[in-house]
Amino acid sequence: MCGELEWHNDSTVTFDAGCFIQDAQLELLKDHKQLHGYGAIQHQTLAGGFMTALHGAQFQNFASNVIEIDAVLANGTRIHVKDDIDTWRGSMGLLGIVSKMRIKVYPSKSVLVTESSVTLEEAMLAMNDDTLEAMDVKTIWGTTKDVYHLRTFSAVVEEPITLKHEQQIEAFLHDNVFMPALLVGSRVLRPIAQLYYPTFYQHRESIMDAWYTYPEFGFKNAAYSIPLPKCLDTVKLIRSVAKPYLVTVEFRKLLYDLNSLIFILNNSPKYYL
Repeated sequence: MCGELEWHNDSTVTFDAGCFIQDAQLELLKDHKQLHGYGAIQHQTLAGGFMTALHGAQFQNFASNVIEIDAVLANGTRIHVKDDIDTWRGSMGLLGIVSKMRIKVYPSKSVLVTESSVTLEEAMLAMNDDTLEAMDVKTIWGTTKDVYHLRTFSAVVEEPITLKHEQQIEAFLHDNVFMPALLVGSRVLRPIAQLYYPTFYQHRESIMDAWYTYPEFGFKNAAYSIPLPKCLDTVKLIRSVAKPYLVTVEFRKLLYDLNSLIFILNNSPKYYL
């Protein structure tokens, strides 16, 4: 569990770094607060999310909300990091072990979730919409016509929220029946898969429920950071290479963080996909 939370004010809290994100969220909900910047993976520790620059559908990563840490260096020295916190964000555990983290928290909120089937070009237009709270795009490339599932999150309302119980049966069928069957019988099942992506659907949910996704059937994966102006052409090029194969794809937008170690190493531009 998370141990005793230390509230500094109404917007920052110190946690034990080994606390899992989902447990931290449950504690914060008691005060109608929540974390920002994480994605569907909520069973990762706070320190793990900080060290790996965890991010989801929002445009800032989880580590950008961490403002102070206590850490232990390789020689056993215990340090408190505040002014140099940028160098620790996304550092992949190379600088030391984090034991405590002071994190920005936000009022609990719901968002309007809009789901729609779009073209690749329409999906890329959504990438440039800075009025959104968050967004993501998913598709399954195969040998038939591509259908891109766009989810946008907007119309934020600050309000107390209650987490839903995970749909265990639905998740089991998704991971163990639907996805394996799609991998085996792509041509036959693709029309069914298209029904999985609604043409247009809107509903309001808490952010934590809206961003929950199933673990999905295991597969090999690769991730790429692409400058936003070059996204469309790059995706088309990757698509041409992937055309003979069945490939699941997800696009998200993340703000460039100049001070994060992982971004310094990548020398990324302002936005990346």
